[in-house]
Amino acid sequence: MATSNSTNYTRTARQIIKSALRLLGVIQSGEEPTAAEIQDGLEAFEIMVKTFQAQGYHLWTYAEATLFLTASTVSYSLTGARAVSSFVQTASSADASSTDLTIDVDSISGIADGDVLGIVTSSTAIHWTTVDGAPAGSTITFDDALTVDVSSGAVVYAYTAADDLTGRPLRVESVRRRDSGNIDTPLGEMAREEYFDLPNKTNTGVPVEFYYDPGRDTGTLYIWPAPTTITQTLKFTYLRALEDIDAITNNMDFPQEWLETLKYQLAVRLAPEYGVAVRPDIAGMAGVLLDTMMGWDTEPTSVMFQPDRGW
Repeated sequence: MATSNSTNYTRTARQIIKSALRLLGVIQSGEEPTAAEIQDGLEAFEIMVKTFQAQGYHLWTYAEATLFLTASTVSYSLTGARAVSSFVQTASSADASSTDLTIDVDSISGIADGDVLGIVTSSTAIHWTTVDGAPAGSTITFDDALTVDVSSGAVVYAYTAADDLTGRPLRVESVRRRDSGNIDTPLGEMAREEYFDLPNKTNTGVPVEFYYDPGRDTGTLYIWPAPTTITQTLKFTYLRALEDIDAITNNMDFPQEWLETLKYQLAVRLAPEYGVAVRPDIAGMAGVLLDTMMGWDTEPTSVMFQPDRGW
């Protein structure tokens, strides 16, 4: 008999809540939970997922993004402030004059009406505007006129508003400075105290270190020294938040190997609400499954130790 040739099995929030209630004996096989039971289960589920964020790394939530720099600026919001998940890069193919509302580029591929457009006008400035209408041939029309002349070969960036980072990064794991030749140079990470103890945070030069403050609603990336030029971008790896469960029909923001863990962990959390004693086998399985998944979710790389010779 042929196999299914399918590997996309998943469960909705409602299905996992139902299976957790069945595991506890709150409902029987074939019985449907009430609307109130589903709603209570959804609340418990959402809170549980937020707790999981603090319990360790989740490899599938690592993501990459790019931050466009501003000259002499030391701090950057990583929520929709020129921090993007992807973008298109091209170059101007002809000179453009101050007050122009169009620019000719090497390629219009991937650039669409309404995209955010950045035209590098000098080593310290980017003219940010919005694409006005679908590009035609090699010409892009935009909303805000140039304020200076632009030479042929100037770098041009474009990205859709949907590419802006909207969720607060929980952590920034690494930052790399990328030059015009696509060569990456890692920045060193500072602790909070190290950054705020810097005597002159507004020094300018080539950024070599960073500190990330996740805040409550908006994460802020601090770099030192502040960039003298904007000819480089910062590429960074961050840990995104697990997505909310907004409806019982939502699938989980978890890979399928987590499904059984979610079922057992949710059952343990729901038991007190129904006055049900958690059976030892359920509690034990919930713990074993969580430990297994947390172990699975670590990156299989070597750990290096060396003696501290700072005496």
